[in-house]
Amino acid sequence: GKELFTSPYQYIAADANNTESISAIDLIEIRKLILGIYTEYPSNKSWRFVEKGFQMNNEHPWPFGENIALLDLVGNVTDNDFIGVKIGDVNNSVQANVNQVLPRNGRRVLTVEMDAPANVEAGDMVQVKLTIPEMVEGFQWTLETEGLAFESINSEVMKISDNHVGILHDGVMTMSWNAEDASSTGQVMYLNFIATASGNISGMIHMTSKVTEAEAYTLSGEILDVKLGHTSLTPEFALYQNSPNPWNELTTIGFDLPADDVVKFTIFEASGKVVKAIESEFKAGYNTITLRANELPASGVMYYRLESGEYSASKKMVLIK
Repeated sequence: GKELFTSPYQYIAADANNTESISAIDLIEIRKLILGIYTEYPSNKSWRFVEKGFQMNNEHPWPFGENIALLDLVGNVTDNDFIGVKIGDVNNSVQANVNQVLPRNGRRVLTVEMDAPANVEAGDMVQVKLTIPEMVEGFQWTLETEGLAFESINSEVMKISDNHVGILHDGVMTMSWNAEDASSTGQVMYLNFIATASGNISGMIHMTSKVTEAEAYTLSGEILDVKLGHTSLTPEFALYQNSPNPWNELTTIGFDLPADDVVKFTIFEASGKVVKAIESEFKAGYNTITLRANELPASGVMYYRLESGEYSASKKMVLIK
């Protein structure tokens, strides 16, 4: 009841489970798609196409015409059009093709502060506190973890539960939440993990847009980019295992820098021959380099090395072509 729909197409978009009605179940279906639990709606299509000009009740558009029949066609027939409705897109913000994709660099950035122990040992119960510094009406993001097994989420001030979390594969977890009201006294949540490996927490959890785009939404409707800040942690130099590994199309290599610096990244064959070298400046904190198979002339066992100032580290990977 916060805001009324003004178009029958909004009702069609909101009917995610295709029951010709709108309920909280549709919200659950849409959230599962956002979290990556669904790759498609189980009872609906991604798009519905309504005959343009089809007469519909504004508050109950079902059933609606999705076909145009041309009988005894002779010559040219024009003005036979459809209105495309993206299921789940009640605010008509869908980017239907590449020409509609807008640059993201103009958005304000919201830093979600993470407070956690600096180092953990395998077997430890680890609590990660996330604090959103300003009131938002909703958020979504992907967390990529390494050496951490998700257990639960809780909050004393937010109505948030495991239903707002998607646990996927290879340490990837997604989150999507929206406020049921705007009277919350704060937005603080606690993620609980079991450490399956020892390490520095700053290198074990990263916020990305790998599955669910990292965004937050203010009460005024502003869309914010989101990044993770470390309240009590100073980033250390670290080079992480590429993912996926082995790989055959593309792979991503993550690394942490204690300060802004020039990085030299080198890939070697098992014989020691250099097959690719990259040198560029990166910011302090977590960064990534993405490799594509067609950039490398060889395959099989390879090694990659990262050098930055006084720091250097190497790891092994396997490319299958």
